[in-house]
Amino acid sequence: MLVEEVRSLHELYRICLEQVGCKVDCAFDGSAAVQMYREKGPYDVVLSGITHVNELTERIRQTKPEQAIALVGHVGATGCRFRWKIPVLRIPFQREELIRLVESAIKPQTRILLVAGDNCGDLWSLVIRYPSSFDFELESNGEDALRRYRERGPYDLVLTGFWVVPKSSRTEQTGSMMGSDLALAIRRENPSQRVAVITLESSPNVRRSIRRKLGGIPLLRQEELFDAMKEVIPEWAFSEGWVPNEKAEFLVESVDKAIEKQQNELLKNAKRASNKS
Repeated sequence: MLVEEVRSLHELYRICLEQVGCKVDCAFDGSAAVQMYREKGPYDVVLSGITHVNELTERIRQTKPEQAIALVGHVGATGCRFRWKIPVLRIPFQREELIRLVESAIKPQTRILLVAGDNCGDLWSLVIRYPSSFDFELESNGEDALRRYRERGPYDLVLTGFWVVPKSSRTEQTGSMMGSDLALAIRRENPSQRVAVITLESSPNVRRSIRRKLGGIPLLRQEELFDAMKEVIPEWAFSEGWVPNEKAEFLVESVDKAIEKQQNELLKNAKRASNKS
């Protein structure tokens, strides 16, 4: 189902989708879309413009929480990304990106669970940089992420920031789940699940303490991940023509590379310390 009140954009999106064989039901406002959804839904995916996405998502989720919904737009897109946990395809975009967004909604090739705290998590900049793909399922706190994992896991990768406790809870003794607690809980659920924790912590002593708690779960500094991404993701991928289906695969590869580099560095440091002693 396509919901977009700007007629020129509506026709453009409809033509792009129909050219690749999609059957598209069209609505031009929120009320018509809700009525159409009641009569014909659910859909493989609901594509909405920014004007009606909040009303439409709220109404649909009341009756069908698992309905795949995507936003095509720009202003206010980041807030919608976090509020509704839906992907955003920002204007302008390439035709192939719109097609891939629909394809990945139906059957993602690579599934990643990203857990980034509200506007302040260690993965916030990653969410902003790669908002488009359905392959990235987003949560903003540990409790919701663990619930999603139990319902939809396993994933190709679970990547969580260390700070995933909401701002309002950090100064209270609420027992809210940190990223390290989430990673350990997921490993207890599924010992073979690939998990990594990202931190902005600069103190080596604090990072060593966190690593002891995590055991065999990798802890990476955000800079280590981004440095690995620069090596793994080709230069052309940062252009407008980067189709979303490759983003998730590149992220998995980047995490693996960052872990390998860190382990090699830790091994070198251990050997130096042993030689000195």
